[in-house]
Amino acid sequence: MAVTFEEFVKDAGAIAAPVFNRAGEVAAACVIAGPIERMRSKRDRYVEAAKTTAADISVALGWLPRERRKR
Repeated sequence: MAVTFEEFVKDAGAIAAPVFNRAGEVAAACVIAGPIERMRSKRDRYVEAAKTTAADISVALGWLPRERRKR
């Protein structure tokens, strides 16, 4: 999970979550970016959206969340 505000672009922010492949390696990222006012005011909502979407994509790629792995 990564959150950045005005790191590269003035007045812009972004939130990112990793997307995992079948082997559990990071294959991509799910990113939400926008104006800094909106990103700050809705940070918690966007963090959850990025994490949930990244997990859904990861599962579609064959990754199994920790709680579903065989022990």
